[in-house]
Amino acid sequence: MAEPEVLEAIFQNTAEMVPDYLKSQLAHRHMVALADTYEGWAQDRRTTPERSAQLLGWADGLRRLADEVGPAWNPPTTPTVSVTGFLGRLALDEPSPSPTPLLNRPDIRLRPDSVLASPLGLFSAWSLLATCAGCGEARSVPVLSVRSHATDGATVASVIRRLRCRSCGTAPSAVQIEEGPQPGAGRQVSLV
Repeated sequence: MAEPEVLEAIFQNTAEMVPDYLKSQLAHRHMVALADTYEGWAQDRRTTPERSAQLLGWADGLRRLADEVGPAWNPPTTPTVSVTGFLGRLALDEPSPSPTPLLNRPDIRLRPDSVLASPLGLFSAWSLLATCAGCGEARSVPVLSVRSHATDGATVASVIRRLRCRSCGTAPSAVQIEEGPQPGAGRQVSLV
């Protein structure tokens, strides 16, 4: 079990890390609802003390941000939001734009869940690297070429579900999405 000082440090560090950009994605009501959600998760007996301290820190940081913007705060709607912006709306059963990774920030790690839920069009300059589960063939497919066979607004996940090997017709066992048209040229994240 973690020492109380360690848990306090985790709490304090996490509370101070709530990013300011959330002001542009969350209304006051979303910040408060998400803070309530994090506090509820922190009380689950399956949660470790360290994770509980982190969740309580996020809740505290969101409440501070909510106090800063005030109850009337409701930012303009954006076409996409971070996963946190998505969760804030989900906590109140409100519709949300797609949770989208911050592609313009290479210092922020791409998360598979947010990539899979994002519109395929965001990744037009990227490539899918697929490995066939049947014959083991690996190939790189530019997203732009896949996009021509997808419906408008299709998500990355909906396209990956339909991928099949040209040689044997089997679904891929592994799929990565990689920045740029050349393998090994940029950031990548495993999706399957």
